Amino acid sequence: MKDSFFFFGTLCDPDVLEIVVGRPVDPATVVPATLAGYRACAVMLDREMAPVLVKDEHAKVRGVVVSKLTDSDITRIAHFEGLDYESGECEVVLDQTPPSHPDRSVTVSAWLSSEFAPKTSVPWDPDLWRLEHKPLFLELAKSWMSFYREGDFENTDFAAADREWDRVRNSWQSAPVSGE
Repeated sequence: MKDSFFFFGTLCDPDVLEIVVGRPVDPATVVPATLAGYRACAVMLDREMAPVLVKDEHAKVRGVVVSKLTDSDITRIAHFEGLDYESGECEVVLDQTPPSHPDRSVTVSAWLSSEFAPKTSVPWDPDLWRLEHKPLFLELAKSWMSFYREGDFENTDFAAADREWDRVRNSWQSAPVSGE
């Protein structure tokens, strides 16, 4: 399933995934799934809370498999993930089997933690992320993806992207609190 990826963190969120791939994703291509042998942990990457996979033979990670991703989608996701993650294959178990693939156990791609990602034991909490971090994260994702240039990752102006990231974050931190 070359066009299928397992997502376990922010890319499970349809709003984030739409920003990253630059188009709405058909919900019929999204299937809940489980990855055994890992746990999802929270780390601070680029000054924001992010999920990483940590090997743990006794653990399982819930996420989704998104299929029918185009080459352009995958390139955009690689830009979004940056150097903290690297693409690799893993075997997941689908909660349900789509008609196009009758087996529940499938090999898909996933963005695994790279050697650059910090190691942690703090559990990733998607509900906490949604409540406390998602609104700002959506703005940060839009900002980061605005620096995407098809086929030109090597020439991304990361210094400018970091300045814009800081500008967006600072605008949120300095925004007046409702009722002030």
